[in-house]
Amino acid sequence: MRKKINGKLLALFALCLVTALCSAFFAACKPEEPENPDNPGGGDTPQTTFVADIPADATLEYGSTYSFDVVAGLYNGTEVIDPVVTVMLGETAVQVLQQKIMLNKLGEYKVTYTFTLPNREVKTYNQKITCVDTKGPSVMQNGELGGKYRFNDEVTLPTFTASDLVDGTLTADVKVYCGEIKEANLVTVTDNKFTVDGYEGYTIVVTAKDKSGNETKNEIPVNVFAENEIEYFNVGSYVESAVSTAGGGQMAFNNDKKYVIEGEGSVHFYTTKDGKWISLHFDETGNMDFSDVYGLSYWVYNNSPRAYNLDLCACKGTESAGIISRNLIQPNRWTKVVVEKADIDKVYKPAEHKLGFSFNGDDYRDNFWEFDMYIDCIRFEEAAPTVEFAPQDILCQESAEETTVLSAADCEGLDTALLKAVLLDDKGGKTELSVVNGEIKHAFTMGKYTVCYSYIDGAEGFTAAQSVIVYGDLTMPEGYIDDMSKPYTAYLYEGKHTVGQQFEPVYVAGDGTEPNRIVAKTTGDCSFGLALNKELLKNVKTGDIVTVRYKMNLTGPAAGLDGVTSGAASDFNLRMSYGGTKYIEDGYLNGIEIGVWKNVSFVYDKAFADQYGTLTILLEYPWADGYYLTYGYAYGSVEIASIKCESALAHQGFEGETFDAEKYVLEKSQADTTLSFVTAAHSGAQSLKLTNATWEGAAYVTVKLDAKMLEQLGENSKLAFYFRVNKIGSQDAFNLRAGVDKSAWELAIDNIKMSSWVRYEIDDAAKIAKIKSAGQLVFFIEQVNPSAVGYGFEAFFDDFVVLEK
Repeated sequence: MRKKINGKLLALFALCLVTALCSAFFAACKPEEPENPDNPGGGDTPQTTFVADIPADATLEYGSTYSFDVVAGLYNGTEVIDPVVTVMLGETAVQVLQQKIMLNKLGEYKVTYTFTLPNREVKTYNQKITCVDTKGPSVMQNGELGGKYRFNDEVTLPTFTASDLVDGTLTADVKVYCGEIKEANLVTVTDNKFTVDGYEGYTIVVTAKDKSGNETKNEIPVNVFAENEIEYFNVGSYVESAVSTAGGGQMAFNNDKKYVIEGEGSVHFYTTKDGKWISLHFDETGNMDFSDVYGLSYWVYNNSPRAYNLDLCACKGTESAGIISRNLIQPNRWTKVVVEKADIDKVYKPAEHKLGFSFNGDDYRDNFWEFDMYIDCIRFEEAAPTVEFAPQDILCQESAEETTVLSAADCEGLDTALLKAVLLDDKGGKTELSVVNGEIKHAFTMGKYTVCYSYIDGAEGFTAAQSVIVYGDLTMPEGYIDDMSKPYTAYLYEGKHTVGQQFEPVYVAGDGTEPNRIVAKTTGDCSFGLALNKELLKNVKTGDIVTVRYKMNLTGPAAGLDGVTSGAASDFNLRMSYGGTKYIEDGYLNGIEIGVWKNVSFVYDKAFADQYGTLTILLEYPWADGYYLTYGYAYGSVEIASIKCESALAHQGFEGETFDAEKYVLEKSQADTTLSFVTAAHSGAQSLKLTNATWEGAAYVTVKLDAKMLEQLGENSKLAFYFRVNKIGSQDAFNLRAGVDKSAWELAIDNIKMSSWVRYEIDDAAKIAKIKSAGQLVFFIEQVNPSAVGYGFEAFFDDFVVLEK
């Protein structure tokens, strides 16, 4: 059998050809003699050459297929010879079919390649193929665990089987551990069952091992209720199956630690515009016995802009009866509610009812969709609880290290006479902390606040027998508290000034008792806001990117204000401005969520700040005589949690420039396409605008970077720029590409919708080097569906900024 010469044989052919040419050269140097047809080269014996391409020894996985059809030899540099292949596994011959063998037994396969040459000479070559098993067995589970188990519950294990591709059916070894997986914690399993006799979690460990030593180990957790736990919401799948919703409300499992008191999660309980009431029914609370306990408790975080009631109910089918109703769940804090057994017994019948929570919308305000709460740690209370502080009211965490009291030197700009310490757990009188491990953890300003209350037992705050100090709500950074199980000391500052530069600035203005000043007013539009302290921005320069973390609040109904209009909290808009009059294009956000911390970023323009005034953050309500008054809101406040600055190494805008067609180059594919400067700018007075009025294709725009920009580009820098696109006709989706030329795009963004200004970045060192070398950026904008009638688009570029990585 003869074959087409493959790549390796071509190399062999070339080698043979060189050898033949050399032989011919030396033969030409000899006197001519008559040539023997059977021995063209002369000499005593005929001259032949043969080269074989034999694969190296190989190790393959059990079940693999090995092919021999690439093995061949080259005779006299021109003729391809196929071998006869024989394979032996020990003393057993292995059948070769279509030049292939199946490795279906472990061991060493010996392969012999036999070549018979045209001159009847026989050549043999050997190869070794080793078949191994390195894959672990498969473990199958038949049956499921029964959800979550309580103390003394009996757990029936699922059935486990194991199989292996090589060894077939295997025995699965099943063990159960309580707590840490170690021999000392092994649990006795009888008839495939065990009894829960502790509050630690259990783990089923299933192990299977094949004859080759490969092992598979699966660990299956057994969820167990903690001591006194009714529900801690630690497992998402359990929450989804155990909690039902009705009335248009919504429920979701939450694992954001900010909204978790203990364990892995909590339940997010909220309404939407589609519903007016909501109820949660807890399946696990049927037939519960409260005879030997004080009552039950639960934690609630109100993430709504105002206080709401939350009813604890006894539920039967679709009907429910209230156990307690509270209008005391204040916003932006954790509240612990304790319910005595006597209140539960008035309504709850163990054989008939389950416990649940419910909320009903308020017809007057009609903004019930603001209801947004997190519920966690529903548990039995064996005794009346002692005083506890809400976790949100913590400033400094307990430390085992030596600490010092906050001093004037530690907090430049603070009036230390207004600093008050509140002991949360003063067992030894030595828990006053303000500096943790020698480092100040946080400092901030605040106005009128109330420090904490313990629990709700029929009246707000503490019981009459207890002495309390009430200051107000602390403003804490998100994610500051990681461990809520330790005692803490809170340090409250009652001043109105910001801290020194060694801290991240925190600014709070307005506590809901007085209206903020009106800083801008036009027909049908009114805004209130907060002008930022100039000292916070004195080191910020043009081109720096400023990010403000803010929260808008609406508080306290005003007497005599009513009315009915449609709308929602999301109808409010945010505007950043200089002096309350010169708006920042990028600092504008539609649909502000009242009471929710958000970020807004923009490129700073110092000239505008000098001309129009300091930065001002505004809350804009669209109808001065409409929605804003509809729900009785008369006062609002703006909170600034932080102001951060990304310092620009270089900045290229378009201020003070006249359009230069050689610096800003347009390559258009059709008429009615223009490139120019316009006043609709991102941060300054001008931006670069590309207009296409009859677009069915694409357009390229080249922006050549300034020398200062190119100088600052390097391996430790990144390049940011701002872009937005508007449709002219019906087409509203576009693609953007950015690179140094048309051959490769360093940045590609697909399906851009109509939007406000968006920041894009290129930070890869190799790509930055290409931009620096080319001295320019080339942008490509195209319509997503060119065949559709789009009638064109408008694209805007502004603020090219070099930043440190």
